[in-house]
Amino acid sequence: MSELATTIVVSVVTNGTVLGLFIWVFKKLFETALQKRSEAYRAEIDLINKKNFHQYSRVFDLQAETIASVYANLSGIAQEVEYLAFTFHFQEKHPELFQISALPEDGNPREWKRFFEVGLAEKERFAKAEELSDRAIKSLHQFRAKRIYFRESVANEIERYLVLAHQVGSGFANVAYRDPDENEPVVSEEVINIWKQAASTSNELFPELEGEFRKHLGIANENA
Repeated sequence: MSELATTIVVSVVTNGTVLGLFIWVFKKLFETALQKRSEAYRAEIDLINKKNFHQYSRVFDLQAETIASVYANLSGIAQEVEYLAFTFHFQEKHPELFQISALPEDGNPREWKRFFEVGLAEKERFAKAEELSDRAIKSLHQFRAKRIYFRESVANEIERYLVLAHQVGSGFANVAYRDPDENEPVVSEEVINIWKQAASTSNELFPELEGEFRKHLGIANENA
């Protein structure tokens, strides 16, 4: 091989090696830059996910706390509604036990004892009814600031329940009071039926609301 040919071959081999080395170095630099960029991107995504998780977790915690608070309050109201409904039903069945007789004319201690006991019991029932009425209307005003944590349909049903509970409490004294002489209601049968319907509807509605609260919290019903 001539000297010129040898020089050309050496030049080609040398240039090829340099070019290959350059491509290899460029590839490594590109891979390193790509890896760093990917790691930075993953770190950014992880940070966003963590922020979203914490934000969602906080919202869920607030919702759970709100549901627990609202449920506890409604549960207490439900017990008071049931008490008044039961009392009225019992009074309808046994009106003689609730009759407040006229002021005893003689000194019979038994008659005086019954007079005071029946009168005191009536005042206590009326006081409980008034407390329920006040509690229901106050709860209604407070709940309106918490509607955002419930589906609109559920929030509407909660407000409906509280209105019914208020109606039961505010109307109890009217439907339960009886004329001392005749021992008969002093309001019309229509008024009494409306009150009884409110009490019945509220007692049916509360278990439905309890089921909705479970759905909000993701608690499966065993019978579902």
